[in-house]
Amino acid sequence: MNARKAAQENGPENVVLIVVDTLRADRLEATRNEIPVMPRLKARSETGWNFTRAISPGSWTKPSMASMFTSLYPEVHNVQFLVSNTDPKAPVMTDVLAEDIETLGTYMKEHGYATAAVQANSLLQEVGAERGFDSYEFLPYPEYRANRITEAALEVIADLESPFFLYVHYMDPHAEYTPPEEYREIFGPLPEISRQDAEILKEWPDYYMDRIWHDQRMSSKRKFADLSESARERMRILYDGEARFIDDQVDRLLDAVDARHPNTFTILTADHGEELWEHGSVGHGKSVYEEVVHVPLFMTGPGLNRSRIEELVQTFDILPSIAHRLGLASRSHWQGRSLFNSVKDSAKSRPAFVNNLGSYKSTGMEQWAVYSSHFKLVKYLNSDRQFLFDLAADPNETDDVSAADAPQVKLMTDQLTTHREQNQLHVLYSGAALESPMPPDLEERIGGIGYLK
Repeated sequence: MNARKAAQENGPENVVLIVVDTLRADRLEATRNEIPVMPRLKARSETGWNFTRAISPGSWTKPSMASMFTSLYPEVHNVQFLVSNTDPKAPVMTDVLAEDIETLGTYMKEHGYATAAVQANSLLQEVGAERGFDSYEFLPYPEYRANRITEAALEVIADLESPFFLYVHYMDPHAEYTPPEEYREIFGPLPEISRQDAEILKEWPDYYMDRIWHDQRMSSKRKFADLSESARERMRILYDGEARFIDDQVDRLLDAVDARHPNTFTILTADHGEELWEHGSVGHGKSVYEEVVHVPLFMTGPGLNRSRIEELVQTFDILPSIAHRLGLASRSHWQGRSLFNSVKDSAKSRPAFVNNLGSYKSTGMEQWAVYSSHFKLVKYLNSDRQFLFDLAADPNETDDVSAADAPQVKLMTDQLTTHREQNQLHVLYSGAALESPMPPDLEERIGGIGYLK
């Protein structure tokens, strides 16, 4: 019996999509001081289909979530910038998703599903996250941490009738990396740090954005000194404390789903990951290293027996996969493909692409990553810089082999050229972003956490 038939034996199947903001793929498998970081979600991933090579098409929230909602690459949906103008006297302009582009919420609503969402990310207002939902609760972070998001979702579940689609978006473990007290030293005592480090960490949001602005060439000089390795390790441990907090809270939510609605197809993923100084920096939205774009992705439900899948997939495959699972019509404009087909046709491997322009249009950044088999090519289109990594031999991306393998570089460069040409021929490609003044409440909220310069 295939997975879809197993699900449909008990009537229409529900769907739950959980997105954990800023969660790196490696945290599911990680241990610290021999203590598992995310034991509950790791165990859940091992009961269903676990995609170990899932790549986000973008390196920060707006492009990556717009892709997840629409099954379109960022070049096509064109939601790529947080701030697209530099005139301090003009209203702050931001990219928004065009109204005529169908989203996951509107698709599920059209097909007769009760739709509900609980989400904590302020940036999702601009990418159509609320479209198509009968019930949509925006509970902004950091006022609403993971425990409060879970509680809100539990209240929603209590009133939902099958078939339903529930989308829950947690913001932890996004910076500032401030887990609840009981999670701060769950992996052992935090490292001792110097007085200078302590002074910097008191201003952590400013340090974090100072690093990001500098890396995106928005400022020529750093305002803060570099942290010592002890201080960096302290922040890594606190990030892992946040991950354990999420582990407990998502597991609590899924326990309730299992008890109330056992005939449910569940997907867990992230919008992107987080640099933690592996390549000298911290944050996201400014590089395409694995720690930023490699994300967790697993699916559980009736008939999805334990399987570890190493096929290269992307998070914009989620919408076609839901359609396939439920036996619903696909859309010809989707650029993703069903993960069920991906597994069945694994011999027909396809390249994957990541597009990163940074979150501020003024940076002029244009990075691409191309994945083909075990190779990853990183190209900077506004310069001559390029790097080729053999991820099988060098998963940490420390050894550029582009000079030693020119044929592979050419092959993947040609793949990128073809990909961009196909994007520009796509029926929804406009070539220009749809911009709108940033709502005052959003400007105030993201300005308060350091996202506006």
